[in-house]
Amino acid sequence: MMRADIDTLPKPIIEPGFTPSSNGHDHSDKQPDRAKYELFMKRKVSDAEWAEQLHDQAEFHRRKQETPQLSHDFEYLALTETENARYFGESIQGWVRYNVDLGVYMRHDGQRFIADRLGQVVRIAKLIANRTANLIVEPPGEFSSKDAVRHYVTSNKSTGISAILKLGQTEPGIPASSSDFDADPMLFNCLNATINLGTGKPRSHSAADLITKLAPVKYDAGADCLLPSAGTPSPSPH
Repeated sequence: MMRADIDTLPKPIIEPGFTPSSNGHDHSDKQPDRAKYELFMKRKVSDAEWAEQLHDQAEFHRRKQETPQLSHDFEYLALTETENARYFGESIQGWVRYNVDLGVYMRHDGQRFIADRLGQVVRIAKLIANRTANLIVEPPGEFSSKDAVRHYVTSNKSTGISAILKLGQTEPGIPASSSDFDADPMLFNCLNATINLGTGKPRSHSAADLITKLAPVKYDAGADCLLPSAGTPSPSPH
């Protein structure tokens, strides 16, 4: 049995705004210091460049926080590509879907589903392949450690990563058609909530809604303009 610790994706070697310290610790989670950044860059930076640097670091940490964790308890039954794909499917279920019509993986970013153009799903597949190293210590069933070594090497080749992504497309709860997305016309998605137009009540964003659209506004319960309930005509503008 393979028991994987709860892990997040590894962060890049150098994060935006990272300033190396004398004791070797990474202080990138703290508010970046402009003077230290200029010392690291060995030059003065303009206000526009510094603003861009702050934006890049904020975006990096937002992406890092939204990355879900691997399945913390998974039992390999065999040393096969299909088992890697099953582990992959369990790890992404609920926040990643494969759009069979567009041929792309789509992930929920906390507000809506978007095409995974940044490769977050691919990095999950790489991490799963790397985790097969744990099987060398405790191989499943009648398999030997030597078998597990071969499986680890095969899994971490480009063909092994591609196999995880290919086979993962058909794992339970992963495939979806374009018509499955944005199927409920009574759900209005905004920056801080999803509003049920039938009741006028907001609720938290949910991947289960399969929403891809996002209005660039925030829901404000105290606003003067209220959403009409279903069947209630809107006030005349005249």
